Amino acid sequence: MRRFGRTVTHDFARLGGGVLFANVGGDPGGDPDLAQMPARWLRLTPFAPEVYERIARFYGACVPST
Repeated sequence: MRRFGRTVTHDFARLGGGVLFANVGGDPGGDPDLAQMPARWLRLTPFAPEVYERIARFYGACVPST
């Protein structure tokens, strides 16, 4: 599970600051519409706590509030 957490922090959320790439490998050429439900990665926070900050910043910075 820690290795999956590393996928978040070293691949698709490696830039931090609320920026997520559209595919798991972190290819910047991916289609942004493919970034589906990044919150599902939050299940990894017990094993890799740094995942929470990366995903939470995305929702705070990029998802409009209603």
